[in-house]
Amino acid sequence: MKCIHASVLGTFLCLLVSGCATITQGTSETYLVVSEPTGAMVRFSTGETCQTPCEIEKKRNSSFFVNIFKQGYRTQKIEVKNRLSKSAASSVAGNILMVGSVVWLSIDNMSGAMKELAPNPCIVDLEPDEKPSGIKTNSAAAL
Repeated sequence: MKCIHASVLGTFLCLLVSGCATITQGTSETYLVVSEPTGAMVRFSTGETCQTPCEIEKKRNSSFFVNIFKQGYRTQKIEVKNRLSKSAASSVAGNILMVGSVVWLSIDNMSGAMKELAPNPCIVDLEPDEKPSGIKTNSAAAL
């Protein structure tokens, strides 16, 4: 019987220190990077690296840059920001319905659970560095 009371108390304490969005969405999300052509190197300003297509787990309340590069193509730099998620309104409503809503709403906001990363996915068409060879301009023909 003491074990049941302890687990109920433990569950209650977890709910007490977490907001609705923290419970339902978590504080991180999978960030996807896709490039055309594939096989480009990706370097996050936060230190992670991968090769496209790739997925990295990122905190929802973070902002960072993504550099995508491949030999023979121009480097692309993408700014990723956090913003209120589309489901933030339901999280706010859930927090209001529960006792202590101001505390839980604050926890959701500080933990990033009410936020999402944008753009996600990051889809990039890499541009070649140079003009294709074989294209010749004939300035004399224009005269």
